[in-house]
Amino acid sequence: GDKSRIVLMKPDGSRRRILVPAEFGVQSPAWRPAGRAVAFVSSRRGNPGIFLADVETRRVQRLVARGRTGRGDPAFSADGRFIAYTRWFRGSDILVARADGSRPRVVFRDGRPNTQPTWAPDGTRIAFVRNTRVAVVSVRTRRARLLSPGDEWASSPAWAPNGRSIAFVRRPVNSDRGRLAVMRPDGSGLRNLAPHLQDVVDLAWSPDSRWLVFTRRISPDSEVFRLRLSDGAVHKVTRNSISDYDPAWGPPRS
Repeated sequence: GDKSRIVLMKPDGSRRRILVPAEFGVQSPAWRPAGRAVAFVSSRRGNPGIFLADVETRRVQRLVARGRTGRGDPAFSADGRFIAYTRWFRGSDILVARADGSRPRVVFRDGRPNTQPTWAPDGTRIAFVRNTRVAVVSVRTRRARLLSPGDEWASSPAWAPNGRSIAFVRRPVNSDRGRLAVMRPDGSGLRNLAPHLQDVVDLAWSPDSRWLVFTRRISPDSEVFRLRLSDGAVHKVTRNSISDYDPAWGPPRS
């Protein structure tokens, strides 16, 4: 079975400790803004559902019921009041609920794959992957528009905490050569970061918007790196014999 687990560590890779053990079969960790809990997806005992793990006690509770078709891709709004996620059903939909999982509503549905939501810091918009492109939808009006180019594939969009840009992984159609890219929230100013890297899988921002943390698919496994935007310096974070992926950078602890 799936032996993946959630590990907490410092940004330099030190002081590792297990938060969620391998028995849960986990993916897509997402920090709650206060920094006291991490949401994640588990396929244990059926379709994927969203759970919440307390950072101090390691207690795990169900947050969003898995339903008949599964739920995934949790993302909290910056104020901690809401959670966005994906529901798989005849394609996949983007939903928003209260942070405790109650009162869910559909924000975007078109019968095609819509995944990986990420909130604008002001909570008014959500960026997500619409089929193979990054799109942005208004939470209030539910109107969406495409941002990334149509002649390539995009994944793992992440809205910068300062609101100024959206980072994502871009790659040629039918290729796994993923590159780090960033653009403004209106889709302008698209550029590559660290263009020599063509094995990027996923990414996340640091809380101060100065760093990107990301996964590289390096044979024989995957490792986590971080990139400083001011000078493009890349630092390796994890070094072990198993694959590390799906990084999420937590808020500063008070």
